[in-house]
Parts: sequence; C-alpha cells; structure tokens
Amino acid sequence: MYGEDQDEGGCNAFWVGGEATSTGHAYLQGAIHAGRHNSVTQVSYVAIPKDPNARVFWGLNRAGAPIGIGSMVNDLGVARASAGSQYAESNLLPDETLAPGIKDFILGSYAVIFSTSAREAALLAANGTPEYRALTGRESVMRFRGAQSLFGDANEAYVLESNANHHFIRTPGYMGEKGSDYIVIANHFDSTSGSFDPYGNFNLKKTMAEYQPAGNKSTYYRFWAGMWNIRNKYGKIDLGIVKEFAATHYGYDEEGNFIDVDPVTKRQESFSSSWCAHSQFSEEYPFGKDGQQMTHLVDCTTAEIWYLPSYPCHYKEWNMEWQYIDLKPFAEYRSLLWGY
Repeated sequence: MYGEDQDEGGCNAFWVGGEATSTGHAYLQGAIHAGRHNSVTQVSYVAIPKDPNARVFWGLNRAGAPIGIGSMVNDLGVARASAGSQYAESNLLPDETLAPGIKDFILGSYAVIFSTSAREAALLAANGTPEYRALTGRESVMRFRGAQSLFGDANEAYVLESNANHHFIRTPGYMGEKGSDYIVIANHFDSTSGSFDPYGNFNLKKTMAEYQPAGNKSTYYRFWAGMWNIRNKYGKIDLGIVKEFAATHYGYDEEGNFIDVDPVTKRQESFSSSWCAHSQFSEEYPFGKDGQQMTHLVDCTTAEIWYLPSYPCHYKEWNMEWQYIDLKPFAEYRSLLWGY
C-alpha cells in the first residue's frame, strides 16, 4: 500500500517471549489488511526444498501472489511478518526511498528460508549475501520501497526498518518494552537513532522516523494497541491470550490510555486504529468492506502455526477454530527423503 491510503488500514505484528509469557514459549502474531474478496482466494502451503541450504517452510499467500506475502515460517520456528511504510512524505524523496529493488515480503521470505535464527534472517535481509555485496559494491540490499520486517525465533526478535537506501535494525527494549521481551510493528518506522546507507556508513542525523506522516494516524494507534496489550498481560501471555489479542477492537494511545469501542457500532470511531482493523464502513457493511486478512500465529518454540483467512473477530464471535499446521513432521519427512 502507498501514500495516505495506508491510513485506511494496514499490517501489524508482534513477537513476544521470555518472561512476558507464562509458557516459556515465544510467539509471533501478525496480519495484513485487505478487502473481503481476498479472504476467499488465499493459499497456505508447505515447501520441502531439496536444496540442503534451505529450510522446510510454510507460507500464507493470496492465490497467484508472489511467495510469502502474508507470512513465512521455517521448521526451526524462524518467522517473518512485514508492514509497508511508504507514505506520501517519503514518496517526495524517491531517490532515497524507492528503487527497482526487491520487495520486503519477498526479501524477508528468502531470509527465512535460508536462515537458522532470527538474527541471521534479519542480517541477510538487510545486507544480502556475500556474493550480492561483491557483485554490486553495496553493503546492503537495494529494496523496492519503505517497509519493515519483523523476524522472530524461540529466543529473540529483530525489526528491520528500511527503504531503498537506508535501514536500521530495532530490537526489543528500544521502545521501552518491559523486560525487552516483546516488539511490535505497524505501518510506520519508530527508530530515531540514525541509519545505515547502502555502503555501510552510519549517519546519526538520518533517521528512519523522518519518512513518516505528521499527526496521529491509524498506524500509531495500532502500534500502541500491540504494545499495551502485551505490557498489561506481561508474564501471563499464552497461546489463548495471543489469539484474543488478534480479535481486539479497542485500542490504546502512547500514554496507555484505553480507547474503548462505541457501544452502538462496536468499533472505534477512528476506523482502523485497533489491532483487528476494519475500514470502509456502511449500512450494508457495518463491520467494513476491508479488514485483517491472513492473520497468523506462530509458536516459534515448537514451529507450530495457527492461521485464519478472514476477520479474527468473526472467528471469535462464531467460536470457529483456527486452522493449524505443525512443521516438524514435514522436516522429519525431508530427513527420510534426503538424509538432511
């Protein structure tokens, strides 16, 4: 999504682990905002590559879309979620923010397929392979647009904030996360500590946050909804609570003030400012024509995946089960096939 249209909805995701969970497991949960028509054209798949350098992996896509647009997880529990961050303000700086490079979800998917940890995946997505750097003379990958990718595994998580020619890697604790045990993304950058240019030089004055729109947009409320949902349940979070988060329509501001839904419409008047975002409301579509699609939840500790094709709130309201995949049997099958 581009420009101000992103304010009508967007992507959001979080990783939580360590002492924030009651189970000792780490979880990654995310979603992409899209129209209702996309909810019936989604494809979930497991790939078992013969390449010994690639991991067995699972993906969630719109039918016919490139690899990994929704999510990507490998059999070691390394997972990825993406969120576009290319606004009208950053469009005015095309030489810095846009290039005929690789899209974030394809780049992030490659990183997950060929990595054994979140750290390895984040660095691969940021810097590319040694062969790439040797051929291009760059120290970082040329990317298509402003976006961020969240990489998580059983132990840690990283957020790559990037556009065509600048990037910064944010870690849990950077935004004041309690215990440094969780991290959240929506459709804007949060880092204000400088950035790397294409040749590996770090510039303290060039921050990723400067490519954002002015004023409060839905992306900021969705970000703080994720941050405060986790903080307020710190130490108690398990699989059930993460599923509950996915369906929430209330929100928070930066100070932690609770923003409840309207008692009549059952939604925030700020449209898509809640974690389970909706937009384009009408009498015919009281819950909106657009909303969260491809919602996915990963137990990074066990490489188990739960996912939904459509609005999480509807699945909760109708008491419907999430769909489920366990990647471990597929990894065992590959071992039987090829011995690795």
